[in-house]
This record gives sequence, structure tokens and C-alpha cells, in this order.
Amino acid sequence: MTQTLDQQRAKFAYDAVCKVKPESWAGKYKSYAKKVPMLIKTNGLGATLAFMKGKKKGEEAYRHLLETTEGWLKGAEHTKEFFNEPKKGHGNQKSQDLIEKIVDLDSDDYRYVTLEVMAFYGWLKRFVEAEIDKEGDD
Repeated sequence: MTQTLDQQRAKFAYDAVCKVKPESWAGKYKSYAKKVPMLIKTNGLGATLAFMKGKKKGEEAYRHLLETTEGWLKGAEHTKEFFNEPKKGHGNQKSQDLIEKIVDLDSDDYRYVTLEVMAFYGWLKRFVEAEIDKEGDD
């Protein structure tokens, strides 16, 4: 039986949350996952991902959020074309990281991917609320 796109988002988000639930930094993960959608609305997807990339060097929770976001975008049937196939004139697109790929998108595709990330984080926020008891401090 085929899952709907929303069911696929939910499953991927649930699996990601279950992975971090036992970690000591799960509370921070919960806190950050709840903040990312507002960061995207305020600053845009590219800027938010760049912020997360900068933070991931010393912060396990941000590293996992960035990897989860990238995993979803590269694995989902409707978005993987943007991230797994080289574009004409861009050389080997596979060697680019997620942020480079995001900023290379045309404006329509950028909006589409932004809406997809927001929909994915809707599920992620629900599951961190339900599954992680601890609250993180900034």
C-alpha cells in the first residue's frame, strides 16, 4: 500500500525524533526544532540552513536537524530531483552541499522547497512535543 506524501513526512520525522530521544541533547533538539519554522519565515530557508550549518560545529542538536532536513529533501520523491541530479551548467551538482543547492534553485523551486521544509517541520514539531519530555536551554 502506498503512503501519502504527508504520511511519508510523518514517518521520516517520527524516525528522526526517535533517534535523538535517548540523547542527552534531546531537549535542545526539541527547542531548536520548534524554532526553525519561525527562523525560515523570518530569514528565509537559505539563511536558516546557513545558520544551522554554522551552529552544527559545536552543537549536536543542530547537526542532527540539518542532516534530517537534508535527508528528507534528498530522499523524498518530489524533491530529490533538485538535490540528487546534476543541473546543466552547474558541473557536478552532487558535490555541492545542501545550502549551495538551495541557493542555486530558481525562485519558483526555492519557494516549493521552502514550503516542503515547512510542511516537514510541522510534523517534526508535533513529534518532538509528543516524544521528548525534556526542554533545552539556549
